[in-house]
Amino acid sequence: MFLHQHRCLLFLLSSLPLTITAGTNSDKESNSTPKRWHITLCTMLRNVFPYTLEWIEFHAVQGVDHFVLYDDDSRDESITLIPLLYASPFHNATNQMLFPPVVEVVQANFFRNNRQSDHGSLDHDHNQRACLKHCHIRYKDTSTWMLIIDVDEFIYSPRHGTIRQFLQAYENYTDNLTADHVTEFQASAVRFGSSGLQSDFYSELLPNAFEGVLTVLFEKSVQGKEEPGLIIEANPRRAPHRELDRNFDAVFQATCPSIPNGPVKCQHALGKSIFRPDRCRKPYIHWCANLTSGTSINMPLAELRLDHFAWRSAESVSRMTSNWQGNKIIVFDQLDRVWFSKVEDEAKKRYVEPVQRALGRFPTTAVEWSAKAHPKPQWWLNQMAALGRHVTVPLFT
Repeated sequence: MFLHQHRCLLFLLSSLPLTITAGTNSDKESNSTPKRWHITLCTMLRNVFPYTLEWIEFHAVQGVDHFVLYDDDSRDESITLIPLLYASPFHNATNQMLFPPVVEVVQANFFRNNRQSDHGSLDHDHNQRACLKHCHIRYKDTSTWMLIIDVDEFIYSPRHGTIRQFLQAYENYTDNLTADHVTEFQASAVRFGSSGLQSDFYSELLPNAFEGVLTVLFEKSVQGKEEPGLIIEANPRRAPHRELDRNFDAVFQATCPSIPNGPVKCQHALGKSIFRPDRCRKPYIHWCANLTSGTSINMPLAELRLDHFAWRSAESVSRMTSNWQGNKIIVFDQLDRVWFSKVEDEAKKRYVEPVQRALGRFPTTAVEWSAKAHPKPQWWLNQMAALGRHVTVPLFT
């Protein structure tokens, strides 16, 4: 009954008419309009709940105060229940009342017209574009800045500490109304490997309709801690990067050219950007495709950085849909250990404690994900058996 009522409420809210106000050509008038959100973050996700709360809290530390999650046909109810975790203020260790970020969940069925997705690459691409366009149209006039990133991506500023502090440092370049004012900052990507992790994290939200409590059930982290695992702590190894490693050229030449198409496979992915949504005519998956005013600048990694965890574990590779799985399994076998998990990186280490502290306000219960209580799907067991060479890779020491 609790889940049914919640889904009905979400349906009714999503059915409300959306009023779109025509924009103005006056930058000055647009700039003076009060904004409800400082940073709105839009993403489309599916079956990644065990990583989503960490991702939300990490970016809440960065200054994001509004999350819009487009659920692309996830298998369980946990994603749709997340807004209930963020519905009320809470008290910190010093009994100070704090207000959590606003988290919304929207069903991502625009392109599919409510049919079940086959999760093919074309279907996914069209649906993601529709979701991001919807988020931009709906919140561009109420958000000062907008981010469009995935749940396996973490954006931050190594030099300034948080995105909010980064934007404050550059406010002289963003708040003036000259022709060359900055309306978009691009962050380059730094790609991480599996760091030797074999299995994904497992967790879910368990609602108690009688007490009105949501409990996070989780499997003990790989460190054996009695708290949910963090990917930013358990997966610290990345690929060499020209901007971060002085010996990049030597390591690259020793590793990548010997592998078929290796120089291409060893590349870091495209980055993302944070932009002024009211100055963007057309958002794209990676950045604004058409700014109406101002300029876009690509920032050095010391200023703005996007860490990309495309391979959270060997299991995550085996669970990819068939459209992407074949090529990525080959690249994983060839390069995960020798390239993408080569360099120990501690840039995000300072965020581990504040993220753990934020997650600590949620009721949690550690469980054993035994075959009897929570069996892993047979298709997963079959795939892991077929890919036995993956599960024999030793953990890094």
